[in-house]
Amino acid sequence: ADSVQMIAQLQDESGESESALKNYREALDLRRPLGDKQGIGNVLNDLGTYFASRGKYNDALTQFKEALQVQREVRNQAAEARALNNIGIMYIALGAYDDAKTYLQQAATLMERIDVPSERADMLHNLAEVSVKTGEYETALEQYLKALEMRRKIGDRRGAAIESYSIGSIFDYQGR
Repeated sequence: ADSVQMIAQLQDESGESESALKNYREALDLRRPLGDKQGIGNVLNDLGTYFASRGKYNDALTQFKEALQVQREVRNQAAEARALNNIGIMYIALGAYDDAKTYLQQAATLMERIDVPSERADMLHNLAEVSVKTGEYETALEQYLKALEMRRKIGDRRGAAIESYSIGSIFDYQGR
């Protein structure tokens, strides 16, 4: 099942989308009878990413929600936080900002407990994106600044540049 999943990822990256989808589904079919819940959760996340990258947000949302359920069952908090984050991102894409905020806040809270700075920064950035979409610029600014601080602490120069750009965009929106 692991090799089928890896083949699917490689096929997806190389543009062989139909083959990738077939192999993701095969990997799921192999893992389900084995009861490999962690593996199932990982494949569901990959499938969600597959659909999201093709603009099929509702299909992606279905996969990410199932992945969330599985990650909760196996008590993998880091994977649960990523699933919550992915669901939030899909809700942003669908324009459902209240739902996005709910899931992203849960993800950020969970990731804060786990304390993985790079992923905490990602989730804060995504929360800031929702705040921008809803016109809560001061809240967005606070979230971007926290994410920027985290990125600087871990030496993520690219991430710090993205946060700085986002902060500049807030100032632009506000006419500052």
